[in-house]
Amino acid sequence: MLQERIGVDKKETQIITSNLLGIFAGIQILMGPVIGIIADRSSRRKSPLLFGLFIALAGTILMATTLHVSMLYLARVAQGFAASVIWIVGSATLADTVGGDNMGKTLGTISIFTTAGQFSGPMIGGLLLETAGYWVAWSTAVGILLIDVVMRLAMLERPKKINIEHDDHVAHNYAACVAEQPLQSGIISFPDLSSHGVGPSTPVFDDSSSPSSSAITVERSVSITSNPANEIVNGSTIPRPATEETPLILTQSVSGNVSCSSQTPVSEISTLGFYLLLLRQRRIIAATFCSLTFAIMVSSFDATIPLHVQEVFRWGSFPAGMMFVALQAPGAVFGPLCGWLRDRVGVRYPTTVGYLLIAPLLFALGLPGQAAADWASGTSGKALYITILTCIGMASNLVNATGAVECALVIEALEREIPGIFGPNGGHARIYSIQGVAYTTGMLIGPELSGLLTNTVGYHVMTMVLAALALVTSLLAFAFLGPRPQTSSPPSVSPEHGTEGG
Repeated sequence: MLQERIGVDKKETQIITSNLLGIFAGIQILMGPVIGIIADRSSRRKSPLLFGLFIALAGTILMATTLHVSMLYLARVAQGFAASVIWIVGSATLADTVGGDNMGKTLGTISIFTTAGQFSGPMIGGLLLETAGYWVAWSTAVGILLIDVVMRLAMLERPKKINIEHDDHVAHNYAACVAEQPLQSGIISFPDLSSHGVGPSTPVFDDSSSPSSSAITVERSVSITSNPANEIVNGSTIPRPATEETPLILTQSVSGNVSCSSQTPVSEISTLGFYLLLLRQRRIIAATFCSLTFAIMVSSFDATIPLHVQEVFRWGSFPAGMMFVALQAPGAVFGPLCGWLRDRVGVRYPTTVGYLLIAPLLFALGLPGQAAADWASGTSGKALYITILTCIGMASNLVNATGAVECALVIEALEREIPGIFGPNGGHARIYSIQGVAYTTGMLIGPELSGLLTNTVGYHVMTMVLAALALVTSLLAFAFLGPRPQTSSPPSVSPEHGTEGG
């Protein structure tokens, strides 16, 4: 396309191709958090998904029709932005629909279709380009996007859960709640009920040592039907002045009455507070590192396997492509099974075992074709290399999607423990934006790291470095990831150390 259609010099083709790939990833890293914030503030998931699909459609049409390199860059910006929107909002929609307790098996099932698309996409595109021509190939891509738009229009969204109910007597039935925690200290005030005949907001807690940026304001009113801190006047419940013995936090019980707790605010945490809170959860940090490691590993394979098998085994493009089949095909069988296992026992043990299995396999991957390993040369070396890659593909199903499943569980545990903290639309999109940034960063680091190590110290040393990274990740997973999900009773949450058992 670059040389024949746009007329780019052959010497510049590789540079432009690398720039196009880098722009695609860079846009996802920069825009991921912003997209997550906007998506969680939207009351509907369908609208952001449609917006992302239309941007993808525009970027694809621009790339197909342009005759200028500058427009190619613009098209990749649009495609990178659209890919980030679709992935973040799509993952959040999935979590909203099936819940964290079922994310494992759901993502495992989806991996079957993802793998099928990865296999068939390049093959079908290349076949159409050679047999039917340039425009038929691109028209097929546009047609698939249009089908996706129709499917999004037909998508039924799950109704949002309402954590705090408003009633007709909100002017008289309200309370301000204070939680003296590191991320929540500041000014917490009553809602402004002046339109209901009540005076302006009055601060009830002021920690002068806390920055004003960490202040949280109560934005909702709650109906208080039973609380010793209130008194009944003419049939209405009126809050008494706060004293040292007044309960700090009010929560709504199953029966609808309000009970006291020290961990449940009724106000939505700020955007900065959200990221500070989540990035202090050790389970989130460990899950994000798992996503980063997996992306580095996968992208390193993409960058090094074709060149390595061509140099060592003298294989052409087709045998080299079959190596990726060995890596990805096991996901069609083991993906749903490993997903079901994660839902049953949690992500800690499958992820730990997965990386413990991958580490020695990566170490052995560099042996076939090495002069020092005569037993792994020739035909036996080729068979050993294929076998090791297949085993890595099987073990990868234990660690794939660890970040998505764990983050969904942590978000839901925090929302159960602190109802309303992430707002009426939850926090799934924002947390998946963090995972998306981590994964994309890994996809950028992997080729650079593996290429540098392969060129300077050799392929075997590169695989040993990846093996060491997998071993470290397994230890972090065992130490910090969560155990089996507890659906009957929510785990306790510490603002400093995350959910209990994490």
